[in-house]
Amino acid sequence: MADDITPYLPAAGEVTVFSAEWCGHCTRLKGQLARAGVGYREVQIEQDPAAERIAAHVNGGDWLIPTVVFPDGQALVNPSLAVVQATLASVPPASASRSGATLACQASTTSRSG
Repeated sequence: MADDITPYLPAAGEVTVFSAEWCGHCTRLKGQLARAGVGYREVQIEQDPAAERIAAHVNGGDWLIPTVVFPDGQALVNPSLAVVQATLASVPPASASRSGATLACQASTTSRSG
């Protein structure tokens, strides 16, 4: 059964980044998002068991970060800034259902973070 990602769905035009303090890839992506003016909410997976399960679900049981969640529920693993921007541009503003949304995932890169 897929985890409910409703609490993690960002506002239109923004993303949620599942991260950890020790993750260099996460730090790099968050810096790129900030410099590009892309709004994001950070969720520390080591402090949020549900977020950790979602990150694991995206990767067949092996959590990888950063995992980025989009307003429509789509999730990408360790995406580049360009991929985040292109995906945000392709998400219709009203596409996110905030009632009972389940994870729709796609791995963009599967290199281990850390």
